[in-house]
This record gives sequence, structure tokens and C-alpha cells, in this order.
Amino acid sequence: MEDQRKKRRLDLNDYSDDEEGTECSHAALTWRGDPLETLSDWTIDVKAEGGNTDVTIASYNVHKSVMGAGKWRSKYFENLLRQPASDNAQGGDASRKCVIVLKLCATMQTFECLLDHMYFGSSNIDGQNVVSLRYLSKKLKVKTLFDIASQHIYDDLTVETAPLYMHESAIFGDNKLKEEAIKTCASDISRIEKGKLLEMDSSDFKEILCSIPESNIESKNLSVIVAEYLRKHSDVTDGSYFQAVCNSSIMPVLAPSESLFYLQLCQKWTDNLEANSSKDGVDSLVERGVKCCINHWKSEVANSIAKDSPGRNSAYDSLRDDIKVRILEGALLNAKETLEKLNQPKNVENTIVSQILVSSPNSDSESSTHSDSSSGILDVSNDPIYN
Repeated sequence: MEDQRKKRRLDLNDYSDDEEGTECSHAALTWRGDPLETLSDWTIDVKAEGGNTDVTIASYNVHKSVMGAGKWRSKYFENLLRQPASDNAQGGDASRKCVIVLKLCATMQTFECLLDHMYFGSSNIDGQNVVSLRYLSKKLKVKTLFDIASQHIYDDLTVETAPLYMHESAIFGDNKLKEEAIKTCASDISRIEKGKLLEMDSSDFKEILCSIPESNIESKNLSVIVAEYLRKHSDVTDGSYFQAVCNSSIMPVLAPSESLFYLQLCQKWTDNLEANSSKDGVDSLVERGVKCCINHWKSEVANSIAKDSPGRNSAYDSLRDDIKVRILEGALLNAKETLEKLNQPKNVENTIVSQILVSSPNSDSESSTHSDSSSGILDVSNDPIYN
């Protein structure tokens, strides 16, 4: 008997919903579509921060259960929905709708990506919207999306992408991201695309320089980068700014090709010093500039002042007389020392002269005040008046 009952087909189909003969076509729960079809029970009105509070940019028909109790819920909406109506800042109307105010730069497309994540767990993140999504998920307390966006940035943040992240973080007020982007730029500033570097805001550029680890500093290359930036941003006249970006702690040695520019900068700096302001930063840069000109007088100074030089550099002509005197005195002493070594008696071993012409002492070190062989030594070995 038991075996027969198992084999017998039972007829229990007495269900009726007045839609017999049609397949169920209802989609998964979604914020998209007609609210009458999706049975949404809450509306989110989005308004722009700093704009007209009477103007709604967009409205979204959503479900309270998803917003405040779903797997990818918003803690902000959950707290709002769980508040008694009497305690809710939005009043009794909060049972049907809420208003959120967002930065205008957070596009509605990005906000819709956030809604998709809250409904479906999706994360359509790319380099164009990741900072915006991080901002939205942090503001509305969607932890799952915040973690995904932060991980994307962690994987994508390099010296090459850091300038963009700096720019975006400033727009969205993401100080933590901006701090990390600045550190990344400072780790190897020479690898940043020149165009991006020169277009940076002056305060961002200064922060990068001040964040460069001492072990990473290549002073001469850095002095070229700073000089190019200051030429591009000639409107910067703040003395404290010059002191920060030209500080001897990050730029102890100047590139010979930029020595005259920095001496010109010192004059601009001095002209804009406020009364009773310290001149320590100016004096330090003057010393480095003068020293570099002396050590490389042949390549930088002599060519600059040569009357018959087709590409005469007016930088030297614009210097103060006292600076010119210091440079010329130092250059003359270098030339004198070089000639004395070249004119030693014939019985002096040839190796001495060879060392003078070939060796390249570290003329930019703190202990040296004379020229190196590549730029500061006067080569007169083929001049007939010395033979």
C-alpha cells in the first residue's frame, strides 16, 4: 500500500491569481522603473550643496528595507529610518521621503552607482568616479562600497596617477586621500609628468616638496624642477613660499644652469619681504647661488657676460652689483689657482697637471669653494702665450 501511494500522482493545483496563462514577469527589487510597479515606499530627493535648497536635482524611488536593512545598507539611512518621527529633523514627512545635500561635483551617475551597489552589491568603479564614490559612501555610511573604493585607490595610486588623485581629493574635501597622494608624489617627484607638475596648485606643489624624504633628494635635479615651476608661476611672490620651496634642507646644491635664475629670485624675494621679516632664507639661497656660479664660472658666468656671445643671458646683467663682485672675485681666485698649478716648474711630475685637468673634485660640497674641472678650470694648455 505504501509503495502505491508513492507512485500515485497527487492533484493539488488549486491556485488562482486571476493571471492564469501568463508567466510572472516581475523583475528583481530595484530602484529603477515605475514606482507603482516596483512598490517603492520611500523617495530620496538630491539637492546641491551651496545651491538653491528649493531646487531638487533628482529624485529616486527606493525601498526602505534596502536602504536601511539590506545587505549593502546605508548606516545613514538606517539611523534616519529608525528615528521616531518626533525626533527626526525632517519631520513627519521623513516617513515618505528624505532630502540629502551633496557636493555638486558628485554627479547623479555616481549616485546611481551607489544605489546599484546598495540593491545588487555591484561596484562599477573606475578612475573617473572612484573618488566621488568614496565621498558618497563615506557621507552616507555605506561601508561595503567605501572599502571597495578605497581598495581600488590603493591598487591604482602611483606616482603617475597621484596628481589626479590630489586634484580630485581637493574637490571632494578628502584630506586623507590627498595626504597619501602627496606622499606618493614626493616619493619620486622626477617621474611625474612635467605638464601635470607645472599645472599643480602652488600650495600642493609646496606640500610635495616639503614631504620629500631626505634620502630621496637629488638636489640638482630638484632645483631644475623648482625653477621651471617658479617660472611658470611668476605671480607667486610670497616670501614664506620661496623659503619653503627653496629651503636648503631639500635643495642644498643648485644646478649650475639655474644658479643665475635663483640669484634673480633672491632679488624678487627681497623686494617682497615684509618689514622686520627674517632674511635667513634669502641669505641662504644667495650663498648657494653665488657658490654655484663661482664653481661653474666658465660655463655659466663667462658665457653670460661675453659681449660677443650670440645668446647672451641677461640674468647676470640684472644682478645687484655686490653679488656680481662676489662672483667675479671668486671666479678670479679659481682662475688664479688653476694657472698656478698649470705653470708649475717643468720638473714637477706630469701626474700633477694630469690630475688638475682630468680629475673632478666635488666642488659643490660644503668644504669646497673652488671650481671643478668640467666647468671651473681654465684650459689654456694650447694657448701660445702660456707655452
